[in-house]
Parts: sequence; C-alpha cells; structure tokens
Amino acid sequence: MLTVLSWNVLADSYVRPEWYPYTPPAVLEPSRRGAALIDRLVTRATHADVLCLQEIEPAMFAVAAAKLGDHEGRFLQKQGRPDGCAIFVRRSLGVPTFRELVYTDGTGHVALAANVSGIGIATTHLKWQSHEVPPEERLGRRELAELLDAWLRPDEPWIVCGDLNADSSSPVLENAFARGLRDAYASLPDACTCNSNSKRKRIDFILHTPGFAATPTPLPPITDVTPLPSIDEPSDHLALQAVCS
Repeated sequence: MLTVLSWNVLADSYVRPEWYPYTPPAVLEPSRRGAALIDRLVTRATHADVLCLQEIEPAMFAVAAAKLGDHEGRFLQKQGRPDGCAIFVRRSLGVPTFRELVYTDGTGHVALAANVSGIGIATTHLKWQSHEVPPEERLGRRELAELLDAWLRPDEPWIVCGDLNADSSSPVLENAFARGLRDAYASLPDACTCNSNSKRKRIDFILHTPGFAATPTPLPPITDVTPLPSIDEPSDHLALQAVCS
C-alpha cells in the first residue's frame, strides 16, 4: 500500500500577477509563497509515501530535500526551462532506482520515475496545446504515449502522476486508458484541481495499473473564480493524494 501525492507547485518563473486577477498580490510574493509551499509539503509528507511534483525549480527542490529528511529525492529539469519534475520516496520503502526521460518532440519536457519495492511511480508535466489542435497532432498525447512505451510493461505495477494539461475526456489520455490505466479520482467526478482561464477543471492525475485499488482524498471545492494561489493554497493547482493498495 502506497500513499501518493501529485502536485504542480507553480514555478515562480511563471508567476505573473495579471494571470491571477483574483489573487491578492502579496500572496504571490516569492518568499512568502515559497515558505507556504514548503510548509505544505512537510505537512503532507507525514502521510505521503511518495510525492510527485511538477513545475518545481532547483532552489525549491533543494529546500524541500533538506526538509523532507525521511524521503529520498530526485529532480529532473526541463531542457531550456527553469523548472522540472521531482519525486520524493519514503526511505523506509527501500532504495529507489530513478529513471529519466526527455521527450523526443523538442519541447524540453521531461518525465521522471522511481522504482521501489517492485512498484514504478512516474511524474510528468505534459505540453499544453489548445483542444482545437487535431488529436493526432497533440504533443501531450505523444509524450504520454512515449512515457508508457518507455517504462510500462504488462503485469508490472505502475502509478503515473502529473499535470497532463488535459481532462479525462481528452485524446491525450486515450492511450493510457486503452492500456488499462485507471484514474484514481474517477469516483470523484466533481473534483477540480485548477481554474485557469476562469474555468474550473481537473487536468492533474494519479493513474494506476489495474492491480491497485485507489482511494482518493477529496479536494476542497473550487469555482471558476476561486483565488488560486490564495492564502490557504500556495499554488494555482490543488494537490491530489490517493492511497493505492
């Protein structure tokens, strides 16, 4: 049984006050927001065996690694971008083996995986594109397929987390569902993780192979205009967490 958290923590490099019209400017101040992010990670890590993070920058990873002493961490930066993905694995689970993947589409986006106790856990942040782009041309769709082709094997237990920049009905996730992966939050259809462009949605996922039964942690309700980040939520995404047994 693993408790897995997945969270896009919002890189400081991408914070523009005009993009967050409902957020008080003071909430976006880097040192204040950074301290709130670390406090939240430390609190959540007391219950999470694995933390999968996206849009984390090197300085934030270094602070998190120093604070999360019970977890072994690894960071992989996107190519040509200030942020990347990170995984923290509870040390009591064993020594993790990490794998890295740079997608071949030239976007610089990456995926990072840890194998521990016979289980694979991956985190990624797929490239965003408009839903008007034809399915066969969607870069996120190709990236997720590349991840699955590189790492998943029949009958191996895997958990794939991340900001997939698409909802569950999108062609981006078709291949994952066709290969048998399940959505840990499928039982909570009203759960949303962000409200970019003033539209509430869930584009963050904890996917798992059929051998797991997942119990998701309910999310705070948000509307199209809920401030994110806010005093209570230091990122523009809510964190997902599920027990996979």
